[in-house]
Amino acid sequence: MQQRAHLHAAHAVLLAEAPSRAAAALTADGLVRAAVRWTALDGTSRTGQTLVDGCLRAGSRVLVWQDDQGRLAPSNPTDGAEGDVEASLFGAVAALAAPAYGAAAFARARLDRRRMARWDREWDAVEPR
Repeated sequence: MQQRAHLHAAHAVLLAEAPSRAAAALTADGLVRAAVRWTALDGTSRTGQTLVDGCLRAGSRVLVWQDDQGRLAPSNPTDGAEGDVEASLFGAVAALAAPAYGAAAFARARLDRRRMARWDREWDAVEPR
């Protein structure tokens, strides 16, 4: 929700014909990079690059997202359901990583203790000389 509070929708105009999907490097969702012009929150006209559907004609209107300073956001803000899924995935990864980290720390402590004991034995053998 915090991300959505700092991103604002704006209508932009495509400055040049968007490259065809076959000719451009595709993103995971099939969009291509193209130049657009939009009006920032302070009323100034801005231009920049964003991802749009391929094969759009120059002058086509597209929806873009801008931050509080009027810069284009790299992606659309997540909605509530997407945020819930992301939070669940991050929580699951953290829950799975915590025991693994704990086991690794325990194993390292045991190995360090064993290595120090071996070092003490070797030092006891060398020190009297």
